[in-house]
Amino acid sequence: MKENYKIKTIPEIPEINDRNLRLIRYTQNIYDGLKKFVRINPDSMEIVDFRIKSPVGNIPARIYYPGRTRTDGNLHSALMFLHGGGFVMGSIGTHDGICKKLAEKTGRIVVSAAYRLAPKHIYPSAIRDSYCVYYYLCKNSEALRIDRSDIAIGGTSAGGNIALGVMEMCLRRKKRGVIPSAIVLQYPLTDIESVLMGDFTESALENADGRTLTLDAMTRMLRYYIPYFEIEDGIQSPHLLGNPYLSPVKSELMFQYPRVIMISAGKDILRDDNRNFAEAMASNGVEFEHHEYKKMLHAFMSFDSGETEMAFNQIAEFLE
Repeated sequence: MKENYKIKTIPEIPEINDRNLRLIRYTQNIYDGLKKFVRINPDSMEIVDFRIKSPVGNIPARIYYPGRTRTDGNLHSALMFLHGGGFVMGSIGTHDGICKKLAEKTGRIVVSAAYRLAPKHIYPSAIRDSYCVYYYLCKNSEALRIDRSDIAIGGTSAGGNIALGVMEMCLRRKKRGVIPSAIVLQYPLTDIESVLMGDFTESALENADGRTLTLDAMTRMLRYYIPYFEIEDGIQSPHLLGNPYLSPVKSELMFQYPRVIMISAGKDILRDDNRNFAEAMASNGVEFEHHEYKKMLHAFMSFDSGETEMAFNQIAEFLE
């Protein structure tokens, strides 16, 4: 299938006024504090920061080796992780706790990638960067002590959306690398098109003023990520409609997905988005697990709680 999602011209970046800057900085402060809340008790873990050379420059990454996975002479299963942050914020550091917990619980080598952020770097920069990281892991798996045949991909929120974009790219470029062995999603955004078209789900309206993610904040951040998706005078970029890189729920290749686990929250604007994605996977015959935590908020896995511990355990059991 020929890809038809090229960007022919680079549009102007929307103006970032004082109010929007305050919104982004306030939310970034929340993300900066998340690493303090996840309880981590690894017996031993080796952590290495490095940079991956790519056609767009060096991409920062951090690799977590639980136990003796780096030195025992064996190749190990891995998980490539993509942080959340609405495509405009977040970093390796803000999700360091989650990655340590994933490595501790799953026993997998975890690689966290720092893709470029909007509004300076708009769509599809984040997906391209993340695909480059995945391709690098496949090509250098032995040196990294990674079992190339068992590299899962995943992420939180916006990172989950990007991870699904990487999966789409892998399926469309099968000859260039190995298909991920599994997908691990934590409250991902799977239908950007509907949000930008103003077709909001019931949960988006119910939880519009959510404590950890509001509908207004999400919509504004998406406008920075995709500034050329305008509807005031008709769709300016009709080739973006039905684009599986933006809205994975619309993917025509979903039936080729590997097994998937998705953690979602009941008091989240993305609750129904995640339910719709689960229905799409079921319709396409995908092997998946969907665990919805009814009383939890968006980004709850960044906070220490019984539900968080249970969710990490479910991911670890799924990846065994």
